[in-house]
Amino acid sequence: TLALGQIKPLSSKPASGTVAVTDTFQSVFAYEPNRSSCLIQNNSASAKMYVFFGPIASATKATSIVLDAGKSVTCNSGPVVAIDQVSITGTATDAFYAAQQ
Repeated sequence: TLALGQIKPLSSKPASGTVAVTDTFQSVFAYEPNRSSCLIQNNSASAKMYVFFGPIASATKATSIVLDAGKSVTCNSGPVVAIDQVSITGTATDAFYAAQQ
C-alpha cells in the first residue's frame, strides 16, 4: 500500500510503429481496464495522424484527435484515464511513438 504522496513506479509497454495503410485505422492499444497512462506521438516530418479512442469499428477521421507532425496526445485528463482501445491512421510508412503504463 502506498502512503499519500508516494509515487507508484510503473513499467512502460511500448507499441511504437508505422502507419501500415494510408487512411486505414490500425490498433495501437487494446482495451485495457488497468491502464494508468498512455502517450501517442506523431513522429512524421510533416503529415497529420488521427488517433481514435474507442472500438476500431467506430473509428473515423472526423471523430478522431488530429495530431500534427511532432504533436502528441495522452490517455489522461486529470485523474481520469481512457481505457478504451486506441487506434491510429495517417500516411503509410510514417512513424509514431506509443507507450502505455
